Amino acid sequence: MSAILAVVLIGGGIYLGFQHYQRYQQSVKLPAQLIALNNEYLSHPHIDINDHEIILTQAVDGIHVQSKIHGISNSESKNFVFHLNPGLKVSEVQSAGQPINFEQKSQLLLITFDTIVSEDAPINLEVTYGGKIDENAMFIDIDQSVKINRPDDYLFDIGKRYAYIDPEFLLLTPEAQWYLQSGVGYSTESATWYRKDFINYNLEVHTLPDLIPISEGTFQEIAEDKYALDIGNALSQLSLSIGHYEKKSIKVDSLEFSIYHMKGHDYFQNAFPDIRDTMPSIILERLRDYERKIDLKYPFETFSIVEVPGHFKSYDRTWTSIHQNNQAGLVYFPEKGMFSRANDFEGSVKRQKNWGNNKNKTPEEMQITILNQFIDQFFRFKNVRTNSNRQGTEVDESINPYYQFVQFYEMSNNLDSEEWPVLNRVFESYLRGSTNEVPEWVRRSSGSTQNELANMVLQEKTFAEILNLKENQELIDNVIELKGETLFSLIQAKSNTGDFRKFINELLEETRFQNLPFDSFNERLQEKFGVDLSDHMEKWFNEIQLSRYRISTPIAEKVLAVNKEMIRVSFKVTNDGSTEGVIKVALTPGEDTEKLLYLDAGQTKQAYYLTVKEPTGIHFNTLSSGNLPNQIEYNFEQISNSSEKNAKEGESIIIETLTEGNTGEIIVDNENPDFEYTEYEEFSRLRKWVNPKQDKGFKYEGTRVWRPPLNWTATTNDNFFGEFIRSAFYIKAGDGSKIVKWKIPIDEPGRYDVYYHLYKDESFNWDRELRGSYQFSIPHQNGIDKATIEVSKQTPAGWTPLGDYTFSSDTVTISLTNKTKLKAIFADAIKLVKMD
Repeated sequence: MSAILAVVLIGGGIYLGFQHYQRYQQSVKLPAQLIALNNEYLSHPHIDINDHEIILTQAVDGIHVQSKIHGISNSESKNFVFHLNPGLKVSEVQSAGQPINFEQKSQLLLITFDTIVSEDAPINLEVTYGGKIDENAMFIDIDQSVKINRPDDYLFDIGKRYAYIDPEFLLLTPEAQWYLQSGVGYSTESATWYRKDFINYNLEVHTLPDLIPISEGTFQEIAEDKYALDIGNALSQLSLSIGHYEKKSIKVDSLEFSIYHMKGHDYFQNAFPDIRDTMPSIILERLRDYERKIDLKYPFETFSIVEVPGHFKSYDRTWTSIHQNNQAGLVYFPEKGMFSRANDFEGSVKRQKNWGNNKNKTPEEMQITILNQFIDQFFRFKNVRTNSNRQGTEVDESINPYYQFVQFYEMSNNLDSEEWPVLNRVFESYLRGSTNEVPEWVRRSSGSTQNELANMVLQEKTFAEILNLKENQELIDNVIELKGETLFSLIQAKSNTGDFRKFINELLEETRFQNLPFDSFNERLQEKFGVDLSDHMEKWFNEIQLSRYRISTPIAEKVLAVNKEMIRVSFKVTNDGSTEGVIKVALTPGEDTEKLLYLDAGQTKQAYYLTVKEPTGIHFNTLSSGNLPNQIEYNFEQISNSSEKNAKEGESIIIETLTEGNTGEIIVDNENPDFEYTEYEEFSRLRKWVNPKQDKGFKYEGTRVWRPPLNWTATTNDNFFGEFIRSAFYIKAGDGSKIVKWKIPIDEPGRYDVYYHLYKDESFNWDRELRGSYQFSIPHQNGIDKATIEVSKQTPAGWTPLGDYTFSSDTVTISLTNKTKLKAIFADAIKLVKMD
């Protein structure tokens, strides 16, 4: 008996394993087949849909749909193509009450008229279909390894689902292709497959008993278990969920905020007992603050949080920042707020009470803090995760699926370009601006932010080439963001007017819920500002060109401007790159707006900014450039007094070109070929991109002074010295056997002051007793000196004297060892200054 049971169990296991293998094979093969079919029919004629009426009936075994489409043909033809999930089977196609020939090839619906339809002719179709959703046909652009990847930060794997059709619950997003869409889906042949049409949808839903439908807009019950959707404007996409939903809502200033949750899942109901009356005003004020920050208005009359199962999953895409979690005026949120501590209101209250600095907070103050933490997740662009190992720290950035900026632009507007399909995404990145910078700890951990890695990729490949890369989609996304912000900031700076953003906002309002053709947009730009965007596009898309900047040390001083005491900040910038560029400049603490400084290739400018607030520093964002880091910050140690009484703000072109050092100075940086170091093993996320044939990959890693590397390792920081790349090598303290050398050319023998550019890492901030030394070897005319810099918390960073020496040879080699009591040694730059 036991033997029989064993055989049954083994046989059952083999059968289940085989079934799993078959499902996996199907999940790999089907996307490839669908992409091949899309490629084949990419240039097939399609229609531009204006109106789409959908009647969906929910059944125990699936859905049944009647679809009525009104549109116009985009070209003269008898044949037109649509796409639909292959799990849904078309049973009939009619036009004007007469049957139309059709063929369903997997996800494609090919219809054939008896006679040729002329271009721009109206087309009316009625299509009947039904079935279930094949989830293997969703996200076909996403690699299977990504789909099966299990997140490391969860204790267990709950699986991933993309669509649901069950008797008790239904969830269909546009990715499910549950309604007919014109043309083909994702294609590897060309980006022209991507279409964004604003369509007047009319949706009627027949649910199973006791279920509630939710979609964009508001449902009205027109009969028992029958609902009609009132949308009010055209949309670029449509979703539908049906379940045992209950609704909680508040209305403030004509805007309705709602939460749709499953019965029994109202865990949040008593989370904010002491601020219940003020919650609406708090939420509204946060929305208004965000509107002011991005300078855009929320375009819908409702905003709804809709509860969906926890294993509902979406992915980042190259052509859009919209996740399937986001639909017009609503966001699909995981059941009971799982995956984030910010959604655990009860636990947040306990943590707030346990934190020492919250002891004196009132219950109202703690609840406001918790509410704001919950709201914050809807205004955060990127989710950032780090993974440290022996080779370094890897940083993974992904678009926050609940990020609501998409409501303000992508859900309601579209800059349409057939020649440059990615332009809408690029324009969106400009509108969003620098409102969601990656935290500084990311660059300290990884050596560079992903925007800086994107800069490095742009030094090797054109934008067009990068868009066709399959690997590292997150980095491609950063390239798009960086290129977009650079392009439109450049256009704004060249317009030389503060009215540019006002013009953009008025244009967006005018073209709300419709496509804005690129030619129309460019024509309006030329009329208003005399700027032709098309002149920039070809080079911007197909050439490798970067600006790169030298920036002088900024000076802050008190001046009189219009009989009022103000602070004037001045600096010089040289663009030493091969193309024009723009820098974003902001005084800290926060000015309301960033300044834009335009520089042509080879141009130098002097800039003056006035402020009433006393600034502590100034922040430069060089965007897409040859600078690394591409964001540089200077702190003002002091603000001096000036006798100037008629100070003005502005910029001017100057003849003087900034150079790396002053006259009489010789500087050898670690980026210089005359710098030598012990070879070490490199690791990189960019190996596949920058130089795939080399054994070594991307040069820079994070700065981890708590666990420094055993070999000299390159890292970046804006506090290092550097002409365009501010970097240094660092290593764990040792016995002095690991050495770096600066070979410094001496054009003129004589006596020189020698300086070292000292960097102090953050460990000096929290360890007051930390002390150690940098030990140099300096050969000179009379022998070899062992120069030392004693470093403590009080030691100033920057250029530090090593002494003065007489050099007679044409090259002097100064060396630094890793012997120290500090945790790590940093090798940056040596400077020699000729003495009179």
